[in-house]
Amino acid sequence: KLRPHVDEWREELEVRMRSHGLKGIMEKSYTGDYQANKYLSDKGWVAKGERKRGAPSKEERISIARKDAKVTNIVDAHYERMQKKER
Repeated sequence: KLRPHVDEWREELEVRMRSHGLKGIMEKSYTGDYQANKYLSDKGWVAKGERKRGAPSKEERISIARKDAKVTNIVDAHYERMQKKER
């Protein structure tokens, strides 16, 4: 009964970390901090042994697409807010 909640929290944490990485790339790409932020957005914190090999299953592709959509929405919101500040 607890497992679905833990999985959801892990997914939310991943989305949050990736969105922070992408936000940092947008804000700091000209200051030389690009690689550190790219590391976050590419899930660099996941050990190589934990990464799965082979083609993802249909469920994994759906999960990845959902996470990517969340990250895109968060980054777009940050980008729009940054654009408003510049005006």
